Amino acid sequence: MANVETRPRASKIGSGSQLVTSTGALLALLYTEPEDVRIQALAARLKVTQRTVMHLTAAVVEAGWATVEVVGRQNRYVLTNDGAALAYSCRQVLLQGGVAL
Repeated sequence: MANVETRPRASKIGSGSQLVTSTGALLALLYTEPEDVRIQALAARLKVTQRTVMHLTAAVVEAGWATVEVVGRQNRYVLTNDGAALAYSCRQVLLQGGVAL
């Protein structure tokens, strides 16, 4: 059996040589619209499934780019300084590529 390298699949948003992964697009959304954090709304904006958004948000929190605050029955994701800097960069790439979030 051949040795097959496995890579995590990531959808890429953007054009040309500058691409942003779904995680980067999620960070950019959390940066620009911190109040709209419902999983369903994020999934619709990113054009991915709700399950994918749940995995992405868990990865963002695990990486230390955001923290979770529970407000009632809803989670609120607050970007850390590192997360905000990365989100800003991702947002700039998306804007340069003509992608509106």
